[in-house]
Amino acid sequence: MDKKSIGKNGENIAANYLSALGYKILDQNVIKNGVEADIIAMDKNTMVIVEVKTKTATDYGQPEEMVTYFKQKQLKRFVRGIISERGWVSIRIDVVGVTMSDDGPQIEHIISAVED
Repeated sequence: MDKKSIGKNGENIAANYLSALGYKILDQNVIKNGVEADIIAMDKNTMVIVEVKTKTATDYGQPEEMVTYFKQKQLKRFVRGIISERGWVSIRIDVVGVTMSDDGPQIEHIISAVED
């Protein structure tokens, strides 16, 4: 499986995981202000921008640790675009790390992982 397929598979796993928690998935792979958000969902009355990182091995760290400072800045720019467009008051950025293993995917969900 190539890197792009692994990433897409991880995004689908994350979307299913979030749906099972009661999140309403609004969209996936949305580009705004030159930044792509993997998942846009609603958690009750809060819009959630979700960055998904998927890895097949953790030799060099957990997937959720791969959200760099630069990516965090991009996600904040994405949120500013959403707020100016839609006027949402309650919005947050979560990170979902998916590690593929022989025992099935392992998921780590960090709520409000990126603060403005």
